[in-house]
Amino acid sequence: MSAKPREAANSAAYGLGRNCTLFESLRQWAYKAIRQGWPEYERWHEAVLTRARAYNDFEAPLPESEVRATAKSVAKWTHQHLSPAGFAAVQSQRGRRKGEKHRDNLMPKVRVMVTQGASQREIAQAVGLSQKTISNWIKR
Repeated sequence: MSAKPREAANSAAYGLGRNCTLFESLRQWAYKAIRQGWPEYERWHEAVLTRARAYNDFEAPLPESEVRATAKSVAKWTHQHLSPAGFAAVQSQRGRRKGEKHRDNLMPKVRVMVTQGASQREIAQAVGLSQKTISNWIKR
């Protein structure tokens, strides 16, 4: 990932100041980066601090103490609140919702084909799903 913060965060239109700009850029990077290995806190804090220093490329850079404080805040929160189990749970929930939406869209067609006497294999081919999926849907 590049060491450059997002363009929107650097623009004058962002308007909230250097601290907020640094924080927003850093947290967005951290939310993604922590998933690349779930490091121990000390290693994670050092990585976040290094990234914060790279993002502190303002016309008038923030003092080192503010960069360290922002990095500590982001590192501590992400390390405490983002975990492999939590991420897996979120992804699982998103997958279930997407599957439910997909099923809700296709189920009327499946029901019609079932009442017309189509086989599970024929239904599966018609809607582009596996026969096992159609079997599971019909059982519900």
